[in-house]
Amino acid sequence: MTQDRDPHLQSLFAEAGETPDAMPFTAAVMARVDRMRRHAVIGRIGLGAAAVLIVWLLSFPVQEAVWMMTRAITFPLIDIGHGVVAALLLPLNTLAGVFVIILIAIRNFRRRLFL
Repeated sequence: MTQDRDPHLQSLFAEAGETPDAMPFTAAVMARVDRMRRHAVIGRIGLGAAAVLIVWLLSFPVQEAVWMMTRAITFPLIDIGHGVVAALLLPLNTLAGVFVIILIAIRNFRRRLFL
């Protein structure tokens, strides 16, 4: 083995042995952390603004679809006429009433089958 040592390598080892001053290191780390927090807050604000914009743009079509679906499931299946009997049977005389009756039957079937 050779006894010649690289002076540049020796200077690097000498610098590594010195302890850096803690205050500038801590200040640099805190500055980086603050910058990351600002970026996170700005990103969240941007995401929130984009979500509000998307909801605002989609609100009318979604509201229209819900309104059409509500009208479709509350339309009477059989024309009973007007009067007390028609008013009493109207909740059962719609698609929504049929769906509710089917869901209740499925729930009762599952309870009897699994309990």
